[in-house]
Amino acid sequence: MDELLNLNETTTLDESPESFFETPVEQPTGYAAGLPTNCAEGKAPLLFLYDTSTSTALNGADEEEQQSLQAIESSLRSNPLAAGKLDIEVLTFGNGVQILQNWTEGSRFQAPQLPEADGDTPLYEALDLTINQLNERRQMYNQLGTSSYVGTIILVTDGAASDPEKKDVVLARLHEMMRRNKVCIIPIGVGRKADTDELKEIADGGTVLKAADANNFSEAIRFLTDSMSDLVCQTNPGDAGSMLTQMLQAPAPMPDPAPAPDNSDDNCLDMF
Repeated sequence: MDELLNLNETTTLDESPESFFETPVEQPTGYAAGLPTNCAEGKAPLLFLYDTSTSTALNGADEEEQQSLQAIESSLRSNPLAAGKLDIEVLTFGNGVQILQNWTEGSRFQAPQLPEADGDTPLYEALDLTINQLNERRQMYNQLGTSSYVGTIILVTDGAASDPEKKDVVLARLHEMMRRNKVCIIPIGVGRKADTDELKEIADGGTVLKAADANNFSEAIRFLTDSMSDLVCQTNPGDAGSMLTQMLQAPAPMPDPAPAPDNSDDNCLDMF
């Protein structure tokens, strides 16, 4: 499979999207006036949500997820200007839901150690917490008079949710924010048992990525982080449009897949 990741489709969040930058509430004063210049120009909240359930260890996804965190750190170090504009938070869900690494400016990001794979897949509880974290961060930006980009959630999971009873309420909340252009989400299914249909529903018509056996997954995370870094340097306050839409218009520089014993496509990262 020559094309490992075809990202020529775009995610439509709204027919008439708001500016990707929000208008600052007021000019920074006091503490806000002492923020770095790149913060005053706008901050981009980026949340990584990792599945650390028992099944991730069984299919080798846990090791690949850890490598992807190292790829994020490497990407941010390679673009210090963009790293200063990105705010990163890492959350996990498996044996409970937790904030593994609280908000950290990209320039200070160090890859945390994921917890040992354990437990079920409380996906919707995790999404609910992620939305709360994003909203709190955006409120802080507003209080400081700092413009902010649309929040981006990168969701990584290898199975179906174990808390479907929370699905309707959480997705209604998420999709309303997406329609208002307040958040965009990129779900990535890792492993053959990843429920692509469920991820499509979460994405609400947006792009879903799937790595059949977790190979090349960390490269996909690196590509997404690189793309975010490039875009925050290229986008100015007042520019219209969605960063996610721009990101998914660019092809991913993915490496050749390792040979699979029975199916040459098994190692590919596919788009749905």
